[in-house]
Amino acid sequence: MPSSSRSKRRSRGAALRLLALDSDGTVLDSMTRKHLEAFMPAFIRHFAPACPGAASAVWRFVNLESRNRGCNRYRALVQCLRLLPGHPLVQKADPAWHRTAAFLEAWLSSEPGPSKSSLKRAVSTSYAALAPVLSWTEDVDSAIAFLEPSRAFAGALAAIPAIAMSGELLVLSAAPEAMVRLEWKAAGILGFAGDIDGQERGPKVSCLASRAAGRSGAVLVVGDSPGDLEVARSSGAAFFPIIAGREEECWSLFIESGFPRFLEGERSPGRGLLCTFLAAFPLDPPWLKERTP
Repeated sequence: MPSSSRSKRRSRGAALRLLALDSDGTVLDSMTRKHLEAFMPAFIRHFAPACPGAASAVWRFVNLESRNRGCNRYRALVQCLRLLPGHPLVQKADPAWHRTAAFLEAWLSSEPGPSKSSLKRAVSTSYAALAPVLSWTEDVDSAIAFLEPSRAFAGALAAIPAIAMSGELLVLSAAPEAMVRLEWKAAGILGFAGDIDGQERGPKVSCLASRAAGRSGAVLVVGDSPGDLEVARSSGAAFFPIIAGREEECWSLFIESGFPRFLEGERSPGRGLLCTFLAAFPLDPPWLKERTP
């Protein structure tokens, strides 16, 4: 879309609708591939080479199957390091898991925008113990860079031009901003994005709150994780879910009924999908249930 068209939309000011789209797993069919081919192997190599089965199960659960799906990679790493000792395939926990998780939690408690650049600064100053985490994240980014470009879901490709014409389209992602920009460019949709807020900008909640402040126009969040739903709820925004494994079906429903209902003022344009969406994300890992007598 020509930049002049985006400028005209932005000039309408506070009354402009804001439509915030998550990227991985929502617009791009990239979520599962990135975790199974980049994040998870790097997690095993750097933190749990002696118990790959347990590490794989823990990483998959936290990042693809649980309520933490789609969260910042460093917060996900903390969750994985905390869960790993309790997996039944782990015969002896590595003390480094606890130490690394504790240092990560301390850093995250004081870092509003956890990213590779902010981690590098921390390692060079007061958090030298997080050097293994920096090596891990660099390994992850290198692996992702060698993956084939991710395709956008067909339904997302069909919906995005209409979304961009109806308001300001914001890409709201927990991934590095430069990576998201490259992926949207490769998919041929970067020109529709008004802006991109990646992990460097801080939590999605604060990003959306800042973007939505002072607007009288409606705000919509489209995402594939419970975290995206909480982002919408925290800002009083409408939410439409994209369910993993049913992405094309959800996008079709969005185009046919969800988006029109939002434009008409509906606060719950994803009604009928939300219960199914939430039911797909358990709080506890399956191996804990297996241990229950």
